[in-house]
Amino acid sequence: MALLARVSGSTRQISNNRFYKFYANCVCSKLYRKAPTSFASGIQSSVSARYASSGKSPSTEKQDKYVFYEEIMSRRRDQARRSVLIQVQSENSSYELYDYCSQFGKVQEMHHYKIGDNLSFILIEFNLLSDVEAINSASTHIQVDQNLPVTSPFLWFRVVPNRVRKDFVDKDIPLKVINANVASAPDDMNMLLFKAESVSDQMTLLHNATKLNETGTRLRFLSARQIELCLSGMFSEVTVLPFGSSVNGCGKLGSDLDLVLQMHPHLKENVQSRLVYYTKASSNPDRAQTQKVMEIIANIIDHFLPGISSVKKILHARVPIIKFNQTLTNLECDLSMSNTTSIYMSELLYLYGELDWRVRPLIFTVRSWARYMKLTNNYPGHWITNFSLTLLVLFYLQQKQILPSLQKLIELADKNDVRIADGDVNCTFLRDISKLPQASSRNEDDLETLLTDFFIYYSNFDFTTKSISLNAGMPLPKPAESTVYIHNPFEPGLNVAKNINTQEMERLKIEARNAAWLFCSAADNNANDWGLLSLFNQKIELNVKPIRLNHTNRMVELTALFSKSKTVDGVEKHSKYTQSANANSNTVNHSVDKQRISSKKKKSNQKQEFRR
Repeated sequence: MALLARVSGSTRQISNNRFYKFYANCVCSKLYRKAPTSFASGIQSSVSARYASSGKSPSTEKQDKYVFYEEIMSRRRDQARRSVLIQVQSENSSYELYDYCSQFGKVQEMHHYKIGDNLSFILIEFNLLSDVEAINSASTHIQVDQNLPVTSPFLWFRVVPNRVRKDFVDKDIPLKVINANVASAPDDMNMLLFKAESVSDQMTLLHNATKLNETGTRLRFLSARQIELCLSGMFSEVTVLPFGSSVNGCGKLGSDLDLVLQMHPHLKENVQSRLVYYTKASSNPDRAQTQKVMEIIANIIDHFLPGISSVKKILHARVPIIKFNQTLTNLECDLSMSNTTSIYMSELLYLYGELDWRVRPLIFTVRSWARYMKLTNNYPGHWITNFSLTLLVLFYLQQKQILPSLQKLIELADKNDVRIADGDVNCTFLRDISKLPQASSRNEDDLETLLTDFFIYYSNFDFTTKSISLNAGMPLPKPAESTVYIHNPFEPGLNVAKNINTQEMERLKIEARNAAWLFCSAADNNANDWGLLSLFNQKIELNVKPIRLNHTNRMVELTALFSKSKTVDGVEKHSKYTQSANANSNTVNHSVDKQRISSKKKKSNQKQEFRR
């Protein structure tokens, strides 16, 4: 009945607005789409240029040579070691800064970004680590009696008074990007989606326009490097690694930074050495000790490290964390300790994303849909998280025979793939995807089909009795009482969706059903809210004024409504109504003439506007 009600309601709406929608949607929107805005056309051009330069198309992108996750992490950490962040007056300072820094070593790359309207920064990568050491030696502290003289990779470039400015017009500097790390404004993003040719193209454009960019990735590793440098004086083997969406390929512009601190990840005793360090014994080598150490670290970074503010200690959670803001890189950070399982989880999600080019655009679209429908939130609660949503997408793609089960990856692993995390958690799986056997038949569904089927699949999924298992690659009987049960891939006994209550689960299914209905009953893409715009409840303002229909031919004249005259004592006299009607008729006719002239001018102006 509800379905019939929705259909009849839609039918009434279409019939009531048939003529205007025919004109506005079928004519005006097409003409408007031929004149793209500068921002949207710029993004579209950059996306097209990116694929053109690599010989790929967004819809038929082929995989490059697979790069191992650990190799990427090693390369990014090496970049951070050879980088410094310098605050400048504006991007125009890049020439003078390049000239000044070149005396200390070869500048490899420069990335400019802004925070707000006033703060400009340039991230500089040098060729050698010794170049950064030379920069640190040449840098200075000011007002030492008022400031703590901490050495870090964060600097600022001060103006020298009465300095003769050089001419840098012809200077070729490696400034890779200006004003990077800025998310698209909603209206600009909507216009970009509006101009796409299909829903599949919309999904690809959404992914490319909102995913974490090169500058954003470098800033995340540099933020980790700052904490690592702070603690390396006491703990020579300390490492601080980003994990989660920042490194698994699902990162979005403006997303939080998750960090894990490891005191001695690879430290082993050298039995051949006769010299041994004096150390203090760990009083409680368990959770209590971890909480105590993290409290000390929180106080250190809060009091000594530049840019770090709003430090909060959340030490009694299942995984104790320190929350803080790094204002110089514009990041909200969560720091945990000895959480190595999360590192290998990031590697698994990275591997799944590399197996098929459709994985990440689908994840981005589903996450965006959940955010617009308010199924997810930025703070914890009884709703589904982005991590759980990602696992739902991956599990669905396993049902589509696009991704293998984790059990298949474990079976194909060899001795080089063995990884054991804290708590003896087995995180072993195949790391080299080139060893995966080729499937006999490959799923070739486009992104639009996959998205529609995703909504249909989970709108009908039996969360009451079934659980989601990426290990098995198929639904399993629910092992425990919980509204939604999603097995942790590495610790199947843990439910990553334990927080979701019945109300949120029903909302998820209802919204998935609504989305499936929307795509199955979608009209053509001439409307101003087609495709993903309709899914996200977004509309494009076409800036086209509706055409007023001025009926100039009257069916009945005003004077015909009244008697022309009546005879009184043989004398023809007009009634007061007739006199008034005649006066009104003259006024109306004069108004109609003016309206005709105005209408002709409007039509002429609209035609000229459409031609432009």
